[in-house]
Amino acid sequence: MKLYRKYLFLLLLIISGCSTIDSYDSRALTRFDPISQNGKYEIWKYEAFVPAGGGGYGMNELGEATRIRWLQEHLRMNGLSSIGYEIIETKTSVAGEGWAGNSHRIFYVVKAIKENFGMR
Repeated sequence: MKLYRKYLFLLLLIISGCSTIDSYDSRALTRFDPISQNGKYEIWKYEAFVPAGGGGYGMNELGEATRIRWLQEHLRMNGLSSIGYEIIETKTSVAGEGWAGNSHRIFYVVKAIKENFGMR
């Protein structure tokens, strides 16, 4: 029984560490800056850094899904609807070249509904 508890504790420690790493990466690899507001909408610039080699944050579907999840978290933390938003522009630039490939910056312009206006 004691062995079971040790493994359960280790599993919980690993799981909590993974979410902490993801949260840290979100803050380290992204920026979320206001541009303007108009009535029930706000316009924000969301910038994500994609490291060379990328791993789980690469220039692929998995990396984009991670960036969109982080965008939704930024929206929620700033009182905006994490489902009532539209990406109105996206641009990509090469941030650096290296032996592991190119690193990139992806710029998103996001139009989001303020939470207090709700979804209509």
